[in-house]
Amino acid sequence: MSAINERFSRRDQTLARLDEFRALKPGWDLGRGDAISTSAIDVAERVVLAAFEDEIWKSSVFPSPSGEVLLAFPLSEDLDIELYVRRDGLVDFICEKNGKIVEDVVALSEQDALARLRLCGRQKTRLI
Repeated sequence: MSAINERFSRRDQTLARLDEFRALKPGWDLGRGDAISTSAIDVAERVVLAAFEDEIWKSSVFPSPSGEVLLAFPLSEDLDIELYVRRDGLVDFICEKNGKIVEDVVALSEQDALARLRLCGRQKTRLI
């Protein structure tokens, strides 16, 4: 598989996984867990698509028992970004370098979270 096809495949797999979250009903997590917020899924989908356009194509998504969506972007061997998309669509942004949190910002708009992700994607190893 070519590198371009691999990128599209990963993007499509991530979007399909997010779509699966729509079917999660209350109690999906061993009898507990809220249904995943449609707002959180919609924001997460837009973030994945925007990140892909910016060539940030490695991502993983996870549902949260509180109805939120976690997006993880491993930008390099030592740099990871995590976005927690809240039920209301606001985003908590965490940047880790070598396993240490170097940035932790809560309640960002979708646009502000994307701007931070893009900046980190461009800077990668220059972050302290």
